[in-house]
Parts: sequence; C-alpha cells; structure tokens
Amino acid sequence: DAELSVRQALAEQLVPLCAVLMKAPEESAEVEGEETSAHAVVVETCVPLLSAMLTAGGGQELAGGGSAQLIDAAAEALVAIAALLPADEVGTTVLTAVLTLAHDDESEENRV
Repeated sequence: DAELSVRQALAEQLVPLCAVLMKAPEESAEVEGEETSAHAVVVETCVPLLSAMLTAGGGQELAGGGSAQLIDAAAEALVAIAALLPADEVGTTVLTAVLTLAHDDESEENRV
C-alpha cells in the first residue's frame, strides 16, 4: 500500500501473526496454489517483507514525515521475529537482510 501508516500497521501486526505461525511451524496450508509450512511463511514471506520496509520506508523517500516510524516499526518487528526463529536460522534469514543494508553503497541512510 502507498500509505505509510498502513505499512507501519502491517509491520506491527506481523509479529503476533508470526508468533502464532511459529507455535506450529510444521503445519501447512495451501498458499497461492502451493502447499507451504507455517515456518516457510515466516522465513520466505514475512522476513523479506520487513526487510523491504527497512530500505527507505519500503520504497518511499525518507524525506516523508512518517517513514522513520515505518523503519522503526519494521526493525522492531524483525528483531522480534528473529527471537521466534531457531538460533541456527537467524543468521541465514534475518542477519543476511541486515548485512545487505549495511553494505548498501547506494543509500546513505542504510550504511553503517
């Protein structure tokens, strides 16, 4: 959605959703015509979505008033979801996304 407030609300609501999914990570359901586990939804859908929100407010310039709040909400959600994942998966999912931002030479805001 183009509205930053909608994306911020989504970032905030992904944590409770992922918490429910990770209570039964092997449960599966049909998603877009394919059988997918709850764990896969968290790792392959939710984490990349939050990672995208971290980059300049999910596609909008940081000059916008609410994009800093969106980035904060996405970062907090990503940290909370990382805590839900098994320790051996945090590096390959969450840390990979964060390291990509740290080495982004195109965006001044993403550099460390």
